[in-house]
Amino acid sequence: MIAKSMMDGLRKLAGAEKTRAQKQHGEAYASMHEGVGVLAEEVQEAGDSLADMVTALDTLIRVHRRGEDTGDGLREIYRYALLTAAECIQVAAVCLKAAKGGAEHAG
Repeated sequence: MIAKSMMDGLRKLAGAEKTRAQKQHGEAYASMHEGVGVLAEEVQEAGDSLADMVTALDTLIRVHRRGEDTGDGLREIYRYALLTAAECIQVAAVCLKAAKGGAEHAG
């Protein structure tokens, strides 16, 4: 279970990302159709990053079974974990923006 304090921090990051995106791309999407399109793209990017992390884990397991050094693999998974988390924050930010930016519309 994720701690409440971590969830609070993630909500703040999502809000900050929404604000950054609004400054760069406008306050709201032109339509919900546009918002859903952007959301689909962001979810795909998060999924791609997660798939890359799973591939890196498979490689790490093979390296570990051969008794070889796992340091590079651990660093790669760490990098993918952060990248995936960042992509998921962007997904959350798109949801906030599509909901007219109100945190009251998101859990």
